[in-house]
Amino acid sequence: MLSLCCKVGDDTSLVNEWLHAFINPKIQELSLDFDNVEEPLVFPDHLFTCATLTWFRLSMNRIFDLPSSIHFQSLRKLILMHVILPDGSSTQRLFSSCPSLEDLALMDCDWENVTTDVCISSPMLQTLTITEWDEDWGRNGLKRRKVVIIGNNLKSISLGGDVSNDYFLLNSTSVTDASIELQAPDVWWTDDWKIDTGYFIFRLLREIPKVEKLSFSDNVLEAISFTLPLLQRLPLLCNLAELHVMGATVPVDLSCEGLMTILQKSYCLRELHFELGGVSLSKKKEDYILDTLPVCFKKHLKIITICGCSGSKGELNAIRVLLQAASVLETLSISCFSPEFPDFDTPEGSKSLSKMFGKILCFPRGSVDCDIKFDFI
Repeated sequence: MLSLCCKVGDDTSLVNEWLHAFINPKIQELSLDFDNVEEPLVFPDHLFTCATLTWFRLSMNRIFDLPSSIHFQSLRKLILMHVILPDGSSTQRLFSSCPSLEDLALMDCDWENVTTDVCISSPMLQTLTITEWDEDWGRNGLKRRKVVIIGNNLKSISLGGDVSNDYFLLNSTSVTDASIELQAPDVWWTDDWKIDTGYFIFRLLREIPKVEKLSFSDNVLEAISFTLPLLQRLPLLCNLAELHVMGATVPVDLSCEGLMTILQKSYCLRELHFELGGVSLSKKKEDYILDTLPVCFKKHLKIITICGCSGSKGELNAIRVLLQAASVLETLSISCFSPEFPDFDTPEGSKSLSKMFGKILCFPRGSVDCDIKFDFI
């Protein structure tokens, strides 16, 4: 394995010499991490036709110049980070030249030079991870390039960032794990972004009907709420057993219509996890979930976890409603972060924590078998 990490600056010629000297035709694993690349780097031609290369990671803030001949016969994992992708035909050639690819990660790559539609297809592809940020999002009238992903054996997909491309999944009913953590830059957090994202989520969920584990950011739930009539036409997520909801700086609103819609479509949901920011519910909406109780709360929901509880009135109200609504719940796990309780190791801080825990333990429970666990980290 060769691993090379350096700040290039004005030493491009020296780094090019290293690349040609150290990358031999029989290399198996290659990790290249270049910072401050001022001039194009030149990779040896034999790298792109290496029959033994199985793992390739490249991080650099320059165009990845590709030769006319590419054939990564044995490449199973490809990670591109901060790379500026070349023109559409070269990018397509790269994605089409990895017949053994199982794991593909495109992390914060620049697609600006790709002006044509692109297809990512590999018969062996199982895991796809894409994060992207486009500072010019929305300035071109929401015109996006189309990226078609064909994955007969695709099992896991993760999308993060602002979804500056328009992704389509074909033959992807094998996907069982999906993570959608989207966030538009503040300047573009508009109704247009919400509508566009809501339509994207609707289409994505239709393309992965057998998903078993699903992770959403709170922004996605807000976008879903913005296009609620569309999401109500979504088929049932009959295989969905585990739902993760990730808040940002504030707790997820338990009464969020997007969240309620997903829960209503998830008849067999067994686990519900509120991560990072936790969950909250306004005192004015304390009966909201009880009016439209999802079926999973009555028959299948066994585990609820809440991470980042600070003991606010809204959080305690959400916990109270969840405990009362989940009639077959077996475990409620609540984690508190020490930054939320700076004086936790003092008598007053310890008393405050004990008081909060005592309130929760006294809440009425829909399930007589529910066990409440507390954790402090």
